[in-house]
Amino acid sequence: MRRSNSDLHSNEQPQTRIGMHVPESLRIGSFSHPGGQPLPDGGRIPCLVLRGIWMDRFDLSVGSRVIVEVESKRITLTLDETPIPVPYRYLDHTPRNSRRAADTSIEEAAE
Repeated sequence: MRRSNSDLHSNEQPQTRIGMHVPESLRIGSFSHPGGQPLPDGGRIPCLVLRGIWMDRFDLSVGSRVIVEVESKRITLTLDETPIPVPYRYLDHTPRNSRRAADTSIEEAAE
């Protein structure tokens, strides 16, 4: 049964399905320098966090590359569809140690 906000106790938060809906607006937050180094003008670094399961619906899956274009008062994010070569370590191959073991077992079988 769904409860309205007026039915909640003062210390309870309404249940939401986190990350299911596209946000209507975001607030630019800030954080301190990760190394604790003092920064000029108050020492805060502006940041923008964008997350949610809804991103999968727009083909923005985990690991995708995004092109960031910045203009005055506008940030545009575009999916970068340029193919990225897969590093050798992620290709299907037999590791060297396994190949050596396979080579010796073939030699033993030949004898």
